[in-house]
Amino acid sequence: MKSLTIFLYNHKKKISRAINKIVICLFALNIFAGTAKSDVNFIQQNNKNPEYSEENQLTAQLDINTFTIPEHLGEIKYSHKTLSSNFIIHIQDAHCNIFAQNKIADIIQYLNTEYGIKAVNLEGGVGEYDLRVFWGIKGKALRQEVADYFVTKGEINGAEYYAINNPGKVNLWGVEDKDMYITNLQIYRNSLKYKENVDRYLKQLEDIFGYLKTHIYSSGLFKIDRAYLEYKSGSMEFKKYLEFILTIAKSYSVNLTLFQNLDKLVKILNYESTINFKKTEDERSDLYNGLKRALSTVEVRELLTKTIAFKSKIISKKKFYEYLLDKAEKLNMDSSKIQMLKAYTAYVALYEEVDKSKIMEELNKFEDALKKEIYRNEQEKKLNQLSRNLVLLNNIFSISLIKTDYKYYLENENSFDTENFINFSKKETTKYNIPFQPYIDIDKLDFYRKDIARFYELSFKRDHAFLQNIKYSDIPSNENTEQKKAAILITGGFHTENLSDLMDKQGINYISILPRFTTSAEFKNPYFEILSGETISIQETLKQSIAAMYSALAVWGKFTELAKFAAGESEKIIAEIMVVITELSKERKNEFFYILDNAGNYLKSPNGDIIEFGEGVKRGKDLKLIEIINTINERYKNVTAETARKLDLDTENEKALKTAPSSSKAADTEEKESKSDKISLDKKNIPESALFLYANALDSARDISDLMRRNIPTYIIEPSIQEADIASVSSFLKSVSKKFNKQGYNINVSSYNLKTSPILSDTILKSLYDSSKKTNILYDFADDVLKDTKTRMIIRIALTAKDIKNRNDIKQTILDGIRNALRLNTSFKDNAEEIISKIKIVEMDLGETIAPNTITDTLLDLMMADIDRYGKKDGYPKETVEKDNPALAVKFKTLLLAGITNFEFEFMQGGVNDTASQILDKIFNGITVLKIKKIDWQSLQQWKSANEAISRAV
Repeated sequence: MKSLTIFLYNHKKKISRAINKIVICLFALNIFAGTAKSDVNFIQQNNKNPEYSEENQLTAQLDINTFTIPEHLGEIKYSHKTLSSNFIIHIQDAHCNIFAQNKIADIIQYLNTEYGIKAVNLEGGVGEYDLRVFWGIKGKALRQEVADYFVTKGEINGAEYYAINNPGKVNLWGVEDKDMYITNLQIYRNSLKYKENVDRYLKQLEDIFGYLKTHIYSSGLFKIDRAYLEYKSGSMEFKKYLEFILTIAKSYSVNLTLFQNLDKLVKILNYESTINFKKTEDERSDLYNGLKRALSTVEVRELLTKTIAFKSKIISKKKFYEYLLDKAEKLNMDSSKIQMLKAYTAYVALYEEVDKSKIMEELNKFEDALKKEIYRNEQEKKLNQLSRNLVLLNNIFSISLIKTDYKYYLENENSFDTENFINFSKKETTKYNIPFQPYIDIDKLDFYRKDIARFYELSFKRDHAFLQNIKYSDIPSNENTEQKKAAILITGGFHTENLSDLMDKQGINYISILPRFTTSAEFKNPYFEILSGETISIQETLKQSIAAMYSALAVWGKFTELAKFAAGESEKIIAEIMVVITELSKERKNEFFYILDNAGNYLKSPNGDIIEFGEGVKRGKDLKLIEIINTINERYKNVTAETARKLDLDTENEKALKTAPSSSKAADTEEKESKSDKISLDKKNIPESALFLYANALDSARDISDLMRRNIPTYIIEPSIQEADIASVSSFLKSVSKKFNKQGYNINVSSYNLKTSPILSDTILKSLYDSSKKTNILYDFADDVLKDTKTRMIIRIALTAKDIKNRNDIKQTILDGIRNALRLNTSFKDNAEEIISKIKIVEMDLGETIAPNTITDTLLDLMMADIDRYGKKDGYPKETVEKDNPALAVKFKTLLLAGITNFEFEFMQGGVNDTASQILDKIFNGITVLKIKKIDWQSLQQWKSANEAISRAV
């Protein structure tokens, strides 16, 4: 029975209950811990786009050779490249572990945004997943709160969590064969009937072997055995176990080089201990900046192209670093300043050479070779072999066997017979006068073992079904390449090795990812409780109430078809009801409430107490069960992914309208103004899609005078997109400059029209410099630079779809044109490079935008210009914006978040924000293209009205 734990209060006593969602969950992951460290903050690769636009997605090309996963998300365990156009990205799951599920959701986000993969295939499901009961929750924040609760209790997985919070971005599909799944599940549930006896038998054998080891083992073998037991039980990490084995091996003649991948892994671990990753990052950053200064124009263009290729996964990490080091060597740059970077590059190269699929197999062989050197007699050897079998026997019954160990079991099945353990124990305990009387029915262990072994056999058969039932989605590809299809497949880690073998044989390109997560010591995984199908009071109460009215109901929605087969018809109904109840509990935070069944009776627990739902102490309006069911039916009739996204936007705009004028400073300002001059946003005259952005801009504008330095020349060049608006935009920007300058600023804001010329670079250059007049904005700017080195110019390049691929060429052409114009003027030709260094280019992906967010972009550019001066010799050298002007940093980041769709993808990693300075580095260095949110302006006047409101607020 599936359930969701909700907060129940009875006489202020909190009662937890869980409705079980059945998912096949085969074992805890065997984590390979010796991996390469991360590239800290160089290129952010995590994505949590707040707004989805399929047309705006800039995706990397999916290629096995260049595919990478951000280190904080996970590591690539296996990969295989073929000539096929089909790709499978396999994610290893630790079922019901909240920390693993959150990380899996992040990985799906990354794969969806970075590579455009929409098809997500899941173990534990059959056919389509229907999440409309979640999508009908009003507002992203409330829906996420409900989803957080479900995933914490193990009721939904990471893929469902992501799909619930991002309607329409991915399609979930269950790949199970229903009959095999149910049979597999029943085998496990049957094993629970004899679990107590099995535990008793195994405990007796473990105890007697423990006594015998103290008499038979040498001290060296005893230490190895103890470490092996800790490692296999999960209490010792792989890395520590490996280090321990290697330390022991030094005293014996075991040649590690015979085990190639294990030998490389050891070298990697040794490298890792010597590398200062912070210093590596600093050296790389310094080298990158040094190369930009030292290389020719053509070579700088190549450097930028390589950087973009690295970010787009076209070239690997190893090749990119080797490229940087090669350039440094050819330029005879000081090698003493990049020693750590060289070491790190060697470390990365070695890591990429390791065949991770061979590590465990080689470790087993290495252990055998070491023990062969340690054994003093057959007695030790026999006891060690039986002890190993006993450890694996424990893992067989606890559903935690890995494929390598299962293969060993099949090859040596007879050695697991109970009589082998009993006969050896009787013989040796007699020799050492140790009392031993085996349980009279211990021979049943063989029957139980063979029964539970069917679980693993059937699990491998299910792997064939996974690949047979998998669904792919088309992914973006180059015009000259074959259309590629890709799928994400999420299964428990137990399936990994067998799936890899099957995909090899079927000629499928695949990559297997192990999520990187840390589990809290206090976390209790509900997996086995859910898998066993246990139910508790509230669950049974709902089951009984629903049974009386089930025949009168229409077809019910469900998350996946498999649920009703695994747990009965009422399973899906209860799950849907609990979504709505949880939603109401989260929405009515200060209240508790009662629910009445179809007969008008309050729902009660088995002991007769009325159940209080909710988290508050104040009684709210009671609900009828039929009302909840009607809500669910309405959602299945009316809710789609598209309507859910619209609902999110409406809720966001409502919130923005309520909070925008709440600033105390704004209130003080408005009190000083006359009634006719009060500044506010008129909801009637602004598109809904603009409310959130412009409310933030209004709030930022009111404080901007206190946040930025005055009297420093700043030039802003903005795009004008519609042909009809160029005059209005130019006039408006002139008035903006005038208003700013009245307050002591030295600001020049102007625009260029995209329609002037089909060549974007020509259009921008013409707006800066007119050769016939020999004067213009550019020369004014250059003159200001020579007078005040803190002068800055921000140029926004408005990129349309046709420009995206050539954006580096466009930017370089603009800079080359400016350079040539400066060299034509005797006053500036000797200082051309210094002047150009003050020009910062911001690249925008316009998508389907038809009108600019002119004033909001202007505010952002003014803040960027000022932030760029912090920590610079030609600015405020002794200050940092984060320390000395944190309000400016916060305002900048808040407004940027409101105006683009890719803020979290570009500027957050694992929930950690980039600083304002780090954000600027990415924007100004061409690493990040700002994806502009689309606003549906109805007229030029509507646009002008909204923009002027913000301008006046300054």
